Amino acid sequence: MKKMLAILLALALLLALCACGESKSEAPAATQAPAAEKSGGETGSAALPEKPADAAGEKSAAAAPSEAPVKADGPEGYYKAVESIGADGKREDMSELEALGMAYYLVLEADGTGYMEMFGEKTPLQWDGGTIRDDEGNISGFHYADDQIMLEGESSKMIFVRLTDEQLADYQENGSGSIEDILGGLIDLFGSGEDTTVYVETEGMIGDYAVRFVGAEALKDAEGKDALRVWYDFTNQSAEVVTAGTLNIDAEQGEDAEYMAWTYIDSDVSVPEDETDYLAVAPGFTVRCAMLRSYDPAGGEIAIKAYNWDGEGVVYHLDPANLPGAPADTFTYGEAVEGVGYMDGVPAADDAVELLGIERVKDWDDEDAVLVRFRFTNIGSSEASFGMARDNYALQDGYGLESAVYMDGAEEEQENVWTDIAPGESVEVALAFLLRTGSPVVVTSKDSFLNESYVGAVFELP
Repeated sequence: MKKMLAILLALALLLALCACGESKSEAPAATQAPAAEKSGGETGSAALPEKPADAAGEKSAAAAPSEAPVKADGPEGYYKAVESIGADGKREDMSELEALGMAYYLVLEADGTGYMEMFGEKTPLQWDGGTIRDDEGNISGFHYADDQIMLEGESSKMIFVRLTDEQLADYQENGSGSIEDILGGLIDLFGSGEDTTVYVETEGMIGDYAVRFVGAEALKDAEGKDALRVWYDFTNQSAEVVTAGTLNIDAEQGEDAEYMAWTYIDSDVSVPEDETDYLAVAPGFTVRCAMLRSYDPAGGEIAIKAYNWDGEGVVYHLDPANLPGAPADTFTYGEAVEGVGYMDGVPAADDAVELLGIERVKDWDDEDAVLVRFRFTNIGSSEASFGMARDNYALQDGYGLESAVYMDGAEEEQENVWTDIAPGESVEVALAFLLRTGSPVVVTSKDSFLNESYVGAVFELP
């Protein structure tokens, strides 16, 4: 059943993706302990929660099939999950997942046994009164009424509806589907996954960004295994502050294009470029980055690919037996910027964020830092936090500043960064950054998901 819980977590994530930004809910916790013990072992006779009406005022077809349901004297029978309810009461219709070939079944036999099934895997269970126990001893509470079962965990619920005659016949013939069925549904939804990117060699433009691969060397990772470090220069030619992490990076080796996994190294062999792929870069500026991957020195040609979702990319081909080594030139950050031309015309506020100002502070190591204050308003349709909803940067001389730990004030505002607030509510938040120079500080904020709502301001240091 633990495996089943992991599957349900993945289901909730995929459902959120399918909903394309609509309200999200926690995964149904079918294997967690019940929220409260059921008195007297009763399944309960009260009606289960009504499914919300859709825009036309009709209930979802998933919860009210057109065919007459198969009747039984009690809970025993065949059921299919139709809805999950998160801890916050938000509901998710599971019909979208079913369309991808995913259906989650609950079967209760008259002798008190049964099973849950998904992906063709059956997890045995026992049921009695108002509880269900799996073969690992995990317990969930359940309520039965009107041919529906609510499976209840500590923080979420799942609604199952009894199968109709037609649905039962289909289930008994075809089961719950296989991984292959699910992959087919995902391919229909998201495409075949075939790489249609047009790559240019070694250096070139990828949308608004220029990429140039400049070197590669072999080393050992933290476990003493073979690793590869590849350097590349990222130039931001867009109109907004971004990071090199904006682009996708893949690494493949050999005729079968085997995936080269990310790896880690000890600090004594690290270089500054290992940490710069998520450094904020102003328009017109370049940052040198490095990526680390596991590799096989005898595994055939290596292809390092940087690309965007619009089908543009740059590829770097490497012979593992003849690596070019580290870059010959030394990369240096740009000098102080006179004025900040790339911020001309950028508003300091919109409906979601208002920049309130900055103040100089000392971090907990007594280093010079700056505290930036914002007012954040949740303009979405569900709870959200400033930290999740916005990408926020502070820069000096064209490059992002590292986060600082500030302990002597604004604790509540800093905690508010990750506090969910309801739609329409506003909250003041604060972020601290280590200063690099005495230059003006550029602050920008952008919607994390829609890549819009770009605001910013330039502040002279007080």
